[in-house]
Amino acid sequence: MISVFRSIFAPPRHLILLVAALWVGLALAERRSERHNIPKEALNNIVYYGIFGYVLGGRLLYALANFSVFSQTPISLFSPNPDLFDPFAALASAVIVTFIYAHRQKLSFWSLLGIHKTASPSGSEFLFFAALMAGTRLFLEAFRGDSTLILGGLRLAQILAWIILTLALFARESLRSVEKVN
Repeated sequence: MISVFRSIFAPPRHLILLVAALWVGLALAERRSERHNIPKEALNNIVYYGIFGYVLGGRLLYALANFSVFSQTPISLFSPNPDLFDPFAALASAVIVTFIYAHRQKLSFWSLLGIHKTASPSGSEFLFFAALMAGTRLFLEAFRGDSTLILGGLRLAQILAWIILTLALFARESLRSVEKVN
């Protein structure tokens, strides 16, 4: 009996962190929503409908994929077992529910993403992102044990990350110098 209460009232840490990240992200998005002409209520509704679509869609689509099992015991749809869940179907259903709600509320797709036609991201920002990802890959590859080795022990992914990092930083600096001239 105690284990039932522990499993209900003490969710796993990864779920707690996920809820905390969602809460912080929503709080930050609410602060920026007014600048992009999105009411806070609409933003909250989009998030909550998306969560509802994620949870319900993931469980129901998993049940449809395994219909023979769930047809014998339909009450198992309400099981707290997280293994009875399809995350890819859940993501697809959350995106569909969110787009339907946004369309019915006449919210702009681009303003929901934070992209405006007058202020598109520049090439310099993309190159910085590419350099950051290459640097991350360069760092993480040092700790992997299953890397492809070439030329007597050099890691192929690190070599490619160095090339991408160098090209991205060089292109970013040349783009900045062109922007300063103009």
